[in-house]
Amino acid sequence: MNKIEFRKGVRVSYMGQKYVISRQLDFKYILATNATTQLPEKLLIEKLSLYQEPKAADANPDPETRAWESLSEKQQQIAEERYDAIEPLLKEFRGDGAKAKEIAENKKVHLATIYNWIARFESTGLMSSLADEEGRGGKGKSRLSPEVDEIISNAITDFYFKEDQNQEMTCGQVRDLCRKAGLPVPSKNTIRNRIAALTDFEKLKGKKGLRAAQQQHGATEGHLVASYPLEIVQIDHALLNIQLVDEIYRRHLGRPWLTLAFDVYSRLPIGYYTSLDTPGNTGTGLCLVHAILPKEASLIMLDVATEWPCWGVMKIIHADNAKEFRGKMLKLACKEYGIQLKFRKVKTPEYGGHIERMMGTFKTDINQLPGKWVANKKDRQYYDSEGRACMTLRELEQWLVTYITKVYAKRFHEGIGDSPLKKFEEGIFGANGQPGTGLPPRITDESRVRLNFMPYEERTVQDYGIKWDRINYYADVLSTFVNAVDKESGKLRAKQKFIVKRDPRDISKIYFLDPQSKQYFTIPYRDITGPTMSIWEYREIVTKLRLEKKKNISEEDIFAGIREMRAIVDKAQKETKKARLKQAREQKMKRETKVITPEQIVANPVAEAEADADTSPKTEKKRKEIKVFTDLSYDSPD
Repeated sequence: MNKIEFRKGVRVSYMGQKYVISRQLDFKYILATNATTQLPEKLLIEKLSLYQEPKAADANPDPETRAWESLSEKQQQIAEERYDAIEPLLKEFRGDGAKAKEIAENKKVHLATIYNWIARFESTGLMSSLADEEGRGGKGKSRLSPEVDEIISNAITDFYFKEDQNQEMTCGQVRDLCRKAGLPVPSKNTIRNRIAALTDFEKLKGKKGLRAAQQQHGATEGHLVASYPLEIVQIDHALLNIQLVDEIYRRHLGRPWLTLAFDVYSRLPIGYYTSLDTPGNTGTGLCLVHAILPKEASLIMLDVATEWPCWGVMKIIHADNAKEFRGKMLKLACKEYGIQLKFRKVKTPEYGGHIERMMGTFKTDINQLPGKWVANKKDRQYYDSEGRACMTLRELEQWLVTYITKVYAKRFHEGIGDSPLKKFEEGIFGANGQPGTGLPPRITDESRVRLNFMPYEERTVQDYGIKWDRINYYADVLSTFVNAVDKESGKLRAKQKFIVKRDPRDISKIYFLDPQSKQYFTIPYRDITGPTMSIWEYREIVTKLRLEKKKNISEEDIFAGIREMRAIVDKAQKETKKARLKQAREQKMKRETKVITPEQIVANPVAEAEADADTSPKTEKKRKEIKVFTDLSYDSPD
């Protein structure tokens, strides 16, 4: 188990003792019974951990620890089918009995099997927990080959929908195509069940088109409508209208990008990521990681004393058609967590209105900061953006988090008739006689979430380890897989490829998926003296070496080039914007990859008192810059 469910009867650990949850109180506390004293106690949520009974060693890996990428296509298909079956029941804590019975009959499994699938998914929140071990039989397991499955899908699209044929004729079409292709012929019931599983929306979309389906079954045109918190989350990017400076010499750097995740139900921002680079897969993934995870650790990183009480896996992510939202990493991560990834249709900007209006609000308020960027060239002669710039990226993040949590989240929003934070709270705990959804499960294995949202590639294991972008990585765990042969490829001596991931901000290590344990292991540089670097630094030094007409660029060349480049940066950063930009990236990377322990999350009154007593000019200046914007008042037009 890697998450805490805030339901009655769930066992948790608190300060080394076992407790049983009685009920939720608010975003900070729960009421739980001490298993030893049998007395009720009020417990701080952020200090809870999972309680797990000791268990004997098992030859098979625990299903919750298996990586989605380690599953075969057939296992993934089974897991997805099972999740689709139980998804309507998940929000209801075991769901409606009649509905569960109906699903069991449709899937041709026992009712207990449905509840077993629900329990397996709820214990982890990961779709991979619904997959069986390879070779395991059982009812409900799809026995269709990919070829037959594709024939059925194509027949439904091209024959049942477009030619408007009935089920019997579609069944005949599928069976004829399978016979001609020399494939196993599926039963008529198999084909009928596939058609019966289609939603009314999908049927109308197939027969009359998307617009007709949206008009009859979708939200009102021009709007996204969510019924509860975290049902629909929009994500988007914006280039902010402010010029930044570096942290050391406070010289001009440029404008930052903001990636923001936004809860449609409450209009509450639930996650963000800032960068000095243009948006990409990394920023998108890290924004979603921040949205899903609790915020205490990130607030400590920024040294901001505020509360941002939102966490949990969303049901739907709504994004535009930018390429960073369509990468395989994001699709796989969303599948693993049961998230539906939906894209805004071309030429329908109205469906991105919520987040675009909020981004516009952010830009307007940021214009009140020193160093605002002036779009009109004629007006720039009256306002020196670069000359007046004084905020670093870290200080902007401090202001941004303060603005989100203390200003935007708490002021009245006309579109919802309340403040975003109040609306979010009512959706969780209920209000005016309407029940809430309850606190979403709180994920405890943060490293697993970050790993799931990292891009991956496939590599072979050689005598020297794994090579990725000219750099060698090695650890003892790789020795078992050196020169491994892919027996399923059908080719003699074909090398087996393994899944590896890496964090673009720090490529001094990679993460290797062990196909036996189905878990990831950290693999460092083979040369342990090599310098830590980001992928952007790597690309820059390779480009430099190529311009110098260096042939057969080696790992040694890259490491030497990085050290030399950093020496030049140290010398030149006072003078050049590019060097300052590089230094700012490195400082941000170090902060983001720093580990915060649970002990550090607990507030330290002494440290807070010392911080309040700090009256240095630099500290006072920062306080004024942030404080002035906590008094903003605003009525949203939405």
